[in-house]
Amino acid sequence: MTTGLFFVVFSVCVVLTIPGTAENDRHHQPGDFTLGGLFLLRYTSEDGRCGNVYPTGFAHVEAMIYAIDKINANRSLLPNTTLGYDIRAYCTNNENLMEQAYAFVRRNEMLAELQNSSNECEVINNITKSEPTPVVAVIGPSDSGTAVLVASLMQVARIPLISHSATSSELSSPQYRHFFRTASLDGQQASAMADIIERFNWSYVAAVAMVDSYGRNGVWKLESEAAERDTFCVSFVEYIPPQKYTTKLERAVMKLKSYPNIRVVILWLVDLYGRQFLEIATREKLFDRTCEALATNDPSAITKLIEE
Repeated sequence: MTTGLFFVVFSVCVVLTIPGTAENDRHHQPGDFTLGGLFLLRYTSEDGRCGNVYPTGFAHVEAMIYAIDKINANRSLLPNTTLGYDIRAYCTNNENLMEQAYAFVRRNEMLAELQNSSNECEVINNITKSEPTPVVAVIGPSDSGTAVLVASLMQVARIPLISHSATSSELSSPQYRHFFRTASLDGQQASAMADIIERFNWSYVAAVAMVDSYGRNGVWKLESEAAERDTFCVSFVEYIPPQKYTTKLERAVMKLKSYPNIRVVILWLVDLYGRQFLEIATREKLFDRTCEALATNDPSAITKLIEE
């Protein structure tokens, strides 16, 4: 087996004022049909507060705005129709997330109340008859743990939710009939991982995963692949919570150091946690392991470790 770290990386008018939401976490434009956007722009710090910026989230916002602007500019695509958007930012704090998601539901509820009102001069929380249309669907969120929470709320409100990267098999349940996605399922990714493990004849692997639906279902599928193939073993799993995660990541690295016979670690982590795991591994000079990762889209982090 080759030593060093080896990576397989799978890898954005009329103002609607809704109580409890912040305008600096929102970007919107009216249209005949309004698409919602729910994108991660900040990570949660160790103490549970919204903290570090997630640069990729800004790219998601810009991509949505760009796509809608291009569609609106091409009159042959949607003749006599314009798309609007209501994009909201969240951080990996469930309270902040659900506050932003509920804003879509409340917006639709208030517009429905206004439409059914007999008083055309009625004003409900600054919404008037000239206010844009309800949100017909929401794009996002990016991760499975977040998508499970939001999909439950959108299911009740009957608002379709379309994620670009949530992969948990849990979201395929009939419970989430209004959830759709464009990414492959964890099961397919775990099967691809198992193929790679078999190809290199790796007998023992460990896994470091998120504690949410994404990590748990991914690891469960990988363990199922191991049991079915009977060619490798998942020796141990360390789950990483969204808060106070540094200690857990450090513990995972130290545990790997104490198991010299385990030469491969599967990183089932989202970006921030994956990069921090690699940084801790570098600090602890854990260079004699192979990492198979759905972990990071930051090329500089990979380059830094390979150069070590």
